[in-house]
This record gives sequence, structure tokens and C-alpha cells, in this order.
Amino acid sequence: MIELKECPFCGGHAEMWHGEYDNGYYVICDECGALTEQAFTQEEAANAWNRRVYEGPEGLRKHEGPGAGGRRMQDDEADDGK
Repeated sequence: MIELKECPFCGGHAEMWHGEYDNGYYVICDECGALTEQAFTQEEAANAWNRRVYEGPEGLRKHEGPGAGGRRMQDDEADDGK
């Protein structure tokens, strides 16, 4: 059985669902309804659900997954050189 972490939004219980029409897999929170995008396998859905942001060195928040590392600057921040 695949282990799923608690919901990152409300702390609720999560369950694996199999789409009846699209044949994809999803993880859905029983409490708040948060869900993953469609995945082809249960493992992919679980990996997407279990991916988390963590507290890194000196309080920096970093994403565990690929493609992390920034945020969009607001126009006024770019003009001020911040």
C-alpha cells in the first residue's frame, strides 16, 4: 500500500482515487477537497501529493521538487532594485 502524507492545506486524511472515465489516478483530501492533477500511475499521484515545501537553512523555504527556486517579482519591486 502506498503511504500518503496528511493534507498540506488542512492536515486532513488523503485517499487515492482512480478516475472512472479518464483512467487516471488522483490523491484527494477527505476534509478540504484538495487534489493532485491526473497521474498515469498510483506512484506518480502519491509522489505529487507527498511533495512538500520545507524549512531550510536560515529559514529559507525551498521546494523539494524540480523547477523550484524563485517567485515572480512585482513591478514595483523590480523598479526599486529589491
